[in-house]
Amino acid sequence: GVAPPSLDFPEADLTAWVRSPTEAPELRGVGSELPQLRDAWYFEVVGRLSDHVTLSTAREEMDAISLRLAGLYPNTNADAGTLLLPLLEQTVAGFRSTLLALTIAVALLLLAAGVNVTHLALGRGASQRADVAVRVALGAGPLALLRQILVEGWLLGLAGAVAGLGLTTVTLGAGVRALGDSLPRAGEVALRTPTVFAVLVLGLTIGTAVSLIAFVRTRPWGHPSRALAGRGWVGQAAGNGLVAAQV
Repeated sequence: GVAPPSLDFPEADLTAWVRSPTEAPELRGVGSELPQLRDAWYFEVVGRLSDHVTLSTAREEMDAISLRLAGLYPNTNADAGTLLLPLLEQTVAGFRSTLLALTIAVALLLLAAGVNVTHLALGRGASQRADVAVRVALGAGPLALLRQILVEGWLLGLAGAVAGLGLTTVTLGAGVRALGDSLPRAGEVALRTPTVFAVLVLGLTIGTAVSLIAFVRTRPWGHPSRALAGRGWVGQAAGNGLVAAQV
């Protein structure tokens, strides 16, 4: 087949692929005897499944070939078989648990940050009740107040997303170097456009959620006295619940 110049497989800095080991036997140091060797188990074969072939079907076919070879060459193939694995599974086999642990750690950190911001927003909403009451008394409707709170929340979320992207840009290279050779395809780890877009959307989502919580807590509907009402046991319980959940 034809591969683009950017493809580094199975490792970087490869000069060329050899179509068949028999074309360049000196690469393995066995000369012309290579085609006759039946115990050269150091070869790895990469294949592409057809659209209508499943992995289980391919495994069954390879097992049948292995059994036939075992019958033809019992001295070398009696206890030999084939191990057919998806390329992605083979690539990250030794690092899957570490990637999963890093993902969970990032998710927990994001959750803790979201709880912190929500708790701060609740506190700020409580301090703004007088301002909200004045606006309600002057005729401001709930939608107008919601727009203001949403704009503040979106700015907060986007600011956090941009700060996170900036920190990632600075520290990503150091993190990849620290993981060293244990990280598969480390050279391809980079901050790409889909990741940036996802982070910005996540920032807006968190900002929207925090704004809606703060909007409900300020109670800007009905009589202005509602906005001036105390926090109440419900609000206090919500704040305490957030702290408890974070701990």
